[in-house]
Amino acid sequence: MAPLTLQLHRSLLFWSGLLVIAFLCWAWRDSTMRSSHVERWAWLISSQSSAISLNYSDNGRYGPLNAGQTLPGIRPLYGREPLPPLFFVRGSGLPLNDGRAYSVEMQNAPSQRKYREIIFRHRSPRDWVLFIPYWLIILTTALSWVGLLFWRAGRRKRKMRNAELPKAE
Repeated sequence: MAPLTLQLHRSLLFWSGLLVIAFLCWAWRDSTMRSSHVERWAWLISSQSSAISLNYSDNGRYGPLNAGQTLPGIRPLYGREPLPPLFFVRGSGLPLNDGRAYSVEMQNAPSQRKYREIIFRHRSPRDWVLFIPYWLIILTTALSWVGLLFWRAGRRKRKMRNAELPKAE
């Protein structure tokens, strides 16, 4: 019998995982150059600044189904972070006193998190944003994929071992 090999090139799991990882890497790179979003009623999902953000607005500010993206080269107001952190920000409900100071503060925000905290300071306490960086999505996907590949290899090894055992008559 031929020696046991992984034969990854014949595995649907291997090629599917490779395709998903490649897509996520492309999406990460695309999010550094432009912002894409889909919105519907109270929900907004966007890909920007090396992350995916999920926004909920209690007053349904987004309207019916809408999608779009900004053009390449438009620099965001906040600083760029190559590996931004995972964070969750909830609205504080504070009144907006001076719109000019608010605008200047947003322009000087050093990070995506600080920028979102400034914006959500004056939103309803029921409004929130979850910011999930692409590096974390790729890491969890890759670890899951490698775990499944090891599980597949173990399953194949057990199958081959059982096939080699002599049958009791």
